[in-house]
Amino acid sequence: MQIGLYGKIVGVNENTSTVKRISDTTSKISVQVGTIKESMILEGTEEKIPKVTRIDDNVKIVRGMDVITSGESAVLPKGIYVGKISDIIVPPNKIDTYAKVELPENINDVKNVMVLKNKEK
Repeated sequence: MQIGLYGKIVGVNENTSTVKRISDTTSKISVQVGTIKESMILEGTEEKIPKVTRIDDNVKIVRGMDVITSGESAVLPKGIYVGKISDIIVPPNKIDTYAKVELPENINDVKNVMVLKNKEK
């Protein structure tokens, strides 16, 4: 079983933390797809199937490509596995092209998560 990113901490109490799932409709994470150097955005959806958006016209994405965190934010380091491209949707205007992402396991079945803490620089 491939382990991947579940979400990011959005609240902390004395003994617990609140985590926003990457499938949440308000979730946005900077990602890279396959060997493509340009960053794109992973967004949660109502269907609970995240999608990659902000795909440039000159970028070729195909099913099965890995999606990883880009490391462009101060929150998530580069290279955390997110999932695989499962479908590419190209509307008539092509500007709103996006790719659906298959997560490594059913996000609702997750019982334990590991928390990564940024090292102070």
